[in-house]
Amino acid sequence: MTTIASTLVFLALTIAIFALLGLVQKLVERLVNLANSVGLVLAILTAVFLFAALLFPERF
Repeated sequence: MTTIASTLVFLALTIAIFALLGLVQKLVERLVNLANSVGLVLAILTAVFLFAALLFPERF
């Protein structure tokens, strides 16, 4: 391969790698957002349960 062709191949591979890294980063961000949302829901449910247990201790 000529120097120009090998340089173009290198650039194409570099662009492809950065595109893949961008997709992985978006996937990780979505998973983190999902984990934060699940954690928030669980914290709210726990708070509601504890509040109900304080109001009605004979039922818990």
